[in-house]
Amino acid sequence: MAAFLYDRLVTDHEYVQRVRQQRPSALLPVIAAASARWHSDTWWNSPYRKYTPWALADVARTSLAYGNEYRGDGSCTENDLMAMLAAYAALTDPMIRDGGSAESVASWLLRTSGEQFTYQESGFNDLARTAALFGQTRTARTATCLVDGWDQELLGCSLSDYVGVTQLL
Repeated sequence: MAAFLYDRLVTDHEYVQRVRQQRPSALLPVIAAASARWHSDTWWNSPYRKYTPWALADVARTSLAYGNEYRGDGSCTENDLMAMLAAYAALTDPMIRDGGSAESVASWLLRTSGEQFTYQESGFNDLARTAALFGQTRTARTATCLVDGWDQELLGCSLSDYVGVTQLL
């Protein structure tokens, strides 16, 4: 299969349709195997450098969100996955396609906010854990640094307000 299956930009609709050709129950094990083989330390050695963690995560998310078990014959190969990853790599930028409208900017932010940064993992879990550790954990000894009001002094607001505002940003 060619590294650049598409000699043009691919629309989001076309990408979703490419992923929907396979059943999630057939596609997800292929993605899992590829993810184990081409993890974060070796993906740059993958065929055509297409097996990036964020691309695999997006194909899996798209399959779970839009796929169904009544598509295809139930078989999914590495070539099928490569075609999906090639389509992902050729996705057109909605900001360019739609002339920079508010909806296109929102679509671009939605797609890129989870790509390379955290491999599409929600940051809320990390922030909530931090808030729970600092704000709700009782210590066996009296704290000398994290005394009442430390969050107001350091952050300028309560820790729960800080976590909420950070999520919005």
